[in-house]
Amino acid sequence: MSFRPRSRATDTSPPDKPSGLRLRKQPLQGSSADMCTDEFQAEDPGNFAELINNESVQTREFGDQNRVCFVGGALSNCHYLMRQTYPQQIRRNVFHFGGRQYSYKDTSHNLQRIPTEALERPKKAVADKLVRAYFDRINCGWPIVDEESFMSQYEKNYPSGPLPLTLLNAVLMVGAHVLSDKNDEMKNLQSILFHRAKTLIDFRLDQDRVAFVQVALLMTWYSDGLEDIVANTWHWIGIATHTALGLGMHRDTFQSTMQPHWKRIWTRVWWILFQFDTLASASLGRPQILNLDDSDVPELVPEHFQGIPNANLQFLIQQSKLCMIISRTARDGWSLRSTAQARNNAIEAADEALASFLHQLPSELQLRATNITTWQAMLHLTYNNFVILIHRPPPKGDPENQEDASCTRLHLCAVATVAISSILESLIDQGLICTLWYSVNHIIFTAIINASTEIASSNPLTAAESQRIFQSLLTSLRSFSRYWRYAQGLFHMFQQRALRLKSRSIITNDQPPHQSRYGPDHFIAVDSDPAAQQLLAEYRTDIDQVTPLADSAYENGPSCSDYTCYLPITDDEIEWNLLSADESALLDNMFPFDCPQVDSFLNQVFK
Repeated sequence: MSFRPRSRATDTSPPDKPSGLRLRKQPLQGSSADMCTDEFQAEDPGNFAELINNESVQTREFGDQNRVCFVGGALSNCHYLMRQTYPQQIRRNVFHFGGRQYSYKDTSHNLQRIPTEALERPKKAVADKLVRAYFDRINCGWPIVDEESFMSQYEKNYPSGPLPLTLLNAVLMVGAHVLSDKNDEMKNLQSILFHRAKTLIDFRLDQDRVAFVQVALLMTWYSDGLEDIVANTWHWIGIATHTALGLGMHRDTFQSTMQPHWKRIWTRVWWILFQFDTLASASLGRPQILNLDDSDVPELVPEHFQGIPNANLQFLIQQSKLCMIISRTARDGWSLRSTAQARNNAIEAADEALASFLHQLPSELQLRATNITTWQAMLHLTYNNFVILIHRPPPKGDPENQEDASCTRLHLCAVATVAISSILESLIDQGLICTLWYSVNHIIFTAIINASTEIASSNPLTAAESQRIFQSLLTSLRSFSRYWRYAQGLFHMFQQRALRLKSRSIITNDQPPHQSRYGPDHFIAVDSDPAAQQLLAEYRTDIDQVTPLADSAYENGPSCSDYTCYLPITDDEIEWNLLSADESALLDNMFPFDCPQVDSFLNQVFK
C-alpha cells in the first residue's frame, strides 16, 4: 500500500477525525512537512534513481509500505535500463518493482488549500450504516475494495497505515446510492460525499495510486448531471483505465515480489475495470480503451477472492468471460475497417461462444423464475442486451446496412426482450433495483426500442404482448430513475414524445386541407396557460416576418407545430429539454407518425 506511516510523536489530530485534517491545521508538523522542505528536495535523488541504484530491487518485497514502479514494455527506456543494469538478477517477465514513497510536494497539488469541509466525515453511526450497505449490496459482486483490509483500517486497527480518506468517501457515497430510495436525505448526502471525494482527488491527497483506480470505479455510481463525456461514468472509467495502465495493472505480477495480498487486489480490480470499460463502450457506442491483446493478467479463480467475505465470485468470473466475448465481437465486427463479411463472421463466432457460455454456467447463476438475485440478474441482463444488439434488424433507410440483415434473428431479440422485462420486474418486487450498475440504463433502452417494433404487428396477440412488455419496461425505467439521472432523462423523453404525439394529433384534426403549412392557425391555443396564449399571440402578430425563416427553423430546430417549445421552461425542466432535443430524432424513428397503434398506446401510458 502506498500510505507513508505517520510519525506518532507529531500526530496531534483527534482520534475520531481523518488524518488529513492534520495537513491543514498543522501544515508544518509531521513527516509530510519534513519531506516538503527545500533541503530534503535538494538532496532527493528521485524515485527512479533510487530504484536503479538499489541492488536489492529483485528480492525486496513490496506492497503496503512503498509504491509500485512499473518500468513499462520493451520499448521503454526504464525497462531497457533496468535489464541492462541487472541482467542476471531480474527475471524476464517481471515489470513491477518496489519503490519508496514520493514526497507530498511532488505528488500532491496545493495540499495546504484543501477545503476544510472536504476533510469532514459523517457521524459514526451514519458512516457505519453506509459502509455496511456498500459491502453487503455492492462489493460482494463487484469486489473493488478488499473488505477485510478496509474494515481493519476503518476500525483503526491498521498495521499498514490509515485508511485513504478519498476511498472512504467513495465507499460511503455508493452506500448512500444504495439507500437513497428509502431516505431522501441519502440523496443529498450522496452528492456531498461525491464532491468531497472529487475534491480530494483533485488535490491528490492520497499516496496510494491503486486507491485512485478504486475510487474512480466507485465514482461511476453517481450521476453528476447529464454530461456523458467529461463527467460521469465514461469520464471516470477513462481516469481509472489510464491510471491502471500507468501502474501496469495490465501485466501479470505473479513473478514479481509484490505481496500476495496486493496481487489478488490487482487482479480483481483489473477484471472489474475491464468489465466496466466493455459495458460502457458497448452502451455508448464508443471505442473500448482496454484491449486484452495488450494484457497477460491471468483470469480470475476462487483464490483471488480472499479477503472478500460472502463474495459472489462466480458472478465476477462469468461476467468477465461474457465481457471478453462482447469485447472481441465488437473489435472484430464493428471496427471502422470491418467488412460486412467480417461482421457476419464475428456474429457467428459470438453465437457459438454464447452457447458455450450458457452451457457451462454454474447452477447458482442460471436464471430462475422467482427470487432472482442481483448477480444472476446483472449477468443475464448483460447477456440478453448483447443478443439484441447483434441480432436486431439494421436501421431503416440505410442501404449500406441492409446486407447485414442475414444475421437478423427477430425471435432471439423477442425472447431476450421478454427476459429483460421479467428480470427487472422481479428485482423491483424484491427491492433490489438499487443494486444494479449504470449499464442497465442502456439495457432498458435497448429492450424498449426492440419492444416498440412489435407493437404495430398485424398479429393482435403479438401486438398485445408487446404492449404489455413495453409498459413493463417503462415501469422499470421509472423505478430505475430514482437512482440514475440518465434513466430520469429517458423516462421524461418518452413523456415528451407522447405530448408531441398528442399535439400533432390535435393539429391534424383541426387543420383544414387548404391550410398553409406555416399559417397562424397552425398553432394550438392553450386556454389553460395564459403565458402560452401570450407567446402564441405575439408570434401570430409577427408571422409575416417569421415565414421566410420557417423552412430553416422546421429542419434545424423544434417544429413550429410543437407548441410545447414555446411554453415557459422551469428550472426542473431545463435538463430534460436538453436531453429530449438530442434524442427526438431517434424517437421519431422508433415511433413513426403513421403508426396509430403506437400513438394510441403512448397516449394511454401517459394520460
